[in-house]
Amino acid sequence: MRTFIVPTDFSETSKNAARFAVQLASQVGETKVILYNVFDKIAAGTDGTPLHLDNQSRKTIMELALNNLAMDLVRVAGVPMEAIAEEGTNLIDRLDHFARHHGAELVVIGITGATRMEQILMGSNAINLVHQSRIPVLIVPPQATFKPIKQVAILSDMKEVADTVPQEALRQVLRYFSPKVHVVNVNNFLDAASTPEFKMEKNAMDQILGNTETIYAHAEESSFIGAVNTYCQGQHIDLLITFPRKHSFMSRFFTSSHTEKLAYHSTVPIIALAD
Repeated sequence: MRTFIVPTDFSETSKNAARFAVQLASQVGETKVILYNVFDKIAAGTDGTPLHLDNQSRKTIMELALNNLAMDLVRVAGVPMEAIAEEGTNLIDRLDHFARHHGAELVVIGITGATRMEQILMGSNAINLVHQSRIPVLIVPPQATFKPIKQVAILSDMKEVADTVPQEALRQVLRYFSPKVHVVNVNNFLDAASTPEFKMEKNAMDQILGNTETIYAHAEESSFIGAVNTYCQGQHIDLLITFPRKHSFMSRFFTSSHTEKLAYHSTVPIIALAD
């Protein structure tokens, strides 16, 4: 059975990501969802006053809250669920270790931050997880609602494809859904598709994708965010795939402020595939 992990702080954004995760697990099939929370040593009451609870008491309280959330989610999609609470101060490190230890195939996390300050305070966990996680990370926009994954867009600059695409991770994600794939070429050269270099890279991508139904499209680098969102809306894209840590254009793009804009402003969930 596959395992998806959903870190939650009980915010509406994280609850929305959890709802998305259980519906996604239902589509994939034979998948368990683990609700995961890292709690600090200091707990506070409703008035902000520190509560002097021992570690086990804090863990029990958090697990009760997680189990209550799990019961609500079972009504959304009846997939197997677990609730795990761990003490710690660094969510990203604990989550990455937990995910690898439990053989998780995907981490599903919400993101929020309409303003720059909100992005700094609340969106950093999702972005940091993308850069540090060794397994695929699915970022769910705050307003996203689940619909079956049928159309997937892969964002690529179509350069050094054989070396920069995490091939097995990509094939595994595509096996979940058997979707129609759109390879969106990120390039400010409109005639790039006619060059011998592009045709060679297209052949490499075709070999990676195998028999998957695939079409190739173009998005201008100069207006990338708008172009991607427009394409997704026009083609009814259900999921974006990016390769953030490869030493290519997408690596430069994903570590820049433009990546955060894509993560914060995309209308479509994004899966970032690790090396």
